[in-house]
Amino acid sequence: MVVLTFLYTHCPDICPVVAGHLVSVRDRLSGEPGALDDVSMLVVSVDPERDGERRAREYSERYGMLSGWSYLVGDRETLERVWSDYYVSPLAASGGSVDSLADAVEAAYTVDHQAPVYLIDRVGMMRTAFLLPFDPNDVANRVLALLGEGG
Repeated sequence: MVVLTFLYTHCPDICPVVAGHLVSVRDRLSGEPGALDDVSMLVVSVDPERDGERRAREYSERYGMLSGWSYLVGDRETLERVWSDYYVSPLAASGGSVDSLADAVEAAYTVDHQAPVYLIDRVGMMRTAFLLPFDPNDVANRVLALLGEGG
């Protein structure tokens, strides 16, 4: 089964929360024999202009998820098709405070977007969606229930 969400590496607010929740989900599933063997976690970037392979790798390392999830990046045209399929509509927004010139360059804009966490079963059916605020234990329990169904 697949746990799918949409984040970006420069995000100052909801993405770190969702990423932290996914770390908690992974940790909870790691306590269940074989559960992680049957679960793939996917993160799709909503910021193709700044999220490249290097940034995605650094972000994944920061959360200890380098081997815990696949962080998918690509060109805007390719990612827009994925966003559309999952009802995600990222929109670049300017603003935000910065502490240095380097921060100003990095954070020239934020991306307003939805960050649902979808659970997709083995046959590709979207079974559940979680929106913030959500409890990572609820996600982990639902994953385990779906795995128990053969999902």
